[in-house]
Amino acid sequence: MVIAFICLLIIPSLILSAAECSQVNSDIMSDSTVGTDPLKPLRLLKEKKYAELEALLGNLQDAYKKDFTKEKIYEDTLDAFTSQNSEHEKYFNDWVSKRPDSPFSFLARAIYFLLAGDTRRGDKWASDTTEENFQGMRDYYDKAISDVKQVMLKDPNIIKSYTVLIHIARADGRFSDEFKKEQLDKALKINPYSYSVRAAYIASIEPQWGGSIEKMQAAIEEAKPFYSKNQRLKSLEGRIETNRGYQSFYYDKDKNAALDHFEKAVAYNTTNDTNCWLFQKRGDLLDSVKKEYKSAMESYDRAINACPFYLVSRIRRSALSYRFYDYEKALKDAEIVIEMDPSQSEPYFIRGRVYFKKGEYEKALEDMQKAIAIKPKSKRYQDGLQLLLEEMDKNTKKNKTEEERVKPKEDILQ
Repeated sequence: MVIAFICLLIIPSLILSAAECSQVNSDIMSDSTVGTDPLKPLRLLKEKKYAELEALLGNLQDAYKKDFTKEKIYEDTLDAFTSQNSEHEKYFNDWVSKRPDSPFSFLARAIYFLLAGDTRRGDKWASDTTEENFQGMRDYYDKAISDVKQVMLKDPNIIKSYTVLIHIARADGRFSDEFKKEQLDKALKINPYSYSVRAAYIASIEPQWGGSIEKMQAAIEEAKPFYSKNQRLKSLEGRIETNRGYQSFYYDKDKNAALDHFEKAVAYNTTNDTNCWLFQKRGDLLDSVKKEYKSAMESYDRAINACPFYLVSRIRRSALSYRFYDYEKALKDAEIVIEMDPSQSEPYFIRGRVYFKKGEYEKALEDMQKAIAIKPKSKRYQDGLQLLLEEMDKNTKKNKTEEERVKPKEDILQ
């Protein structure tokens, strides 16, 4: 009863059972919501357990307001809504429809629309991106902005709202540098120790987004007075070397120089892993260039620790885990990606290979066929499917021979 009272005291508009409140408060106290069950927020969403979901998010926000070191667990939980699965949109819409007074229903959908906009744009250079793709991006961004406005009307102190707007302004030329700085300043009035909003702003003024190293350095300097109370902020200094590595990799086509810059950037991440892109790209180079597979795995682990839903890191780690016979780890990462973005072919192929190794041939066949349906020209997928079919054929013949061997012979006396 006491736990239920605490839960209802924090969010009095919610009606939860004592057991539900106990679970919510247990999650907050353990700081393990994402680590133990990354897809929990999405599962609650799909099960339409909106009261429990809002209690979870409300408690996390309350804990963060009281202690800014709780920012990461709060951000990681919200990032579960960065789903790229188009089937999930109907669940977000239903949540908003059923709970129109909740800031969290609109915030979750805004996060979903933000990633939908990113996905619609694609990952090509601007010069290679079609106007159709840009318009699709803007359409989703406009939906995200509309939802963020609703969040701010209901609770203007949710910092994630401002990071969403900064992210949009980074990629959308309709917004100025002044707009980005305005969102940063508003967020820092709420919490000057926030890592997430400062990181979002610095990412938005990188050279490839029309900014400069000088602007990045100035933003980092502004954060330095707050290091003493939040050591996580010091890792922002690594953003300069990370960007230099980006330039070396994409513009200079010099992988070794890129890796050197990435290693320097990693040196700033001594207390917390904060930059998932850095650790993922570093892991790729340690794997493909240096052939340092153990170090590559550790780098992917750190990327996922930084951003549990940075799916490319999950895919890379799943593939490397499979290569080194850690099938359960490979399977877990593949399944998270499949839930979050079923348009990716590689997780189906990896999961299919794991099922193949386990002798679950029908499951393996289904997954390999899904991978090929997404990427029909992949010779690697075709070869994998052929090996599976050959093994299934051998197994069928073996079973048939065994059946013949144990089949009772006809009694010649009858």
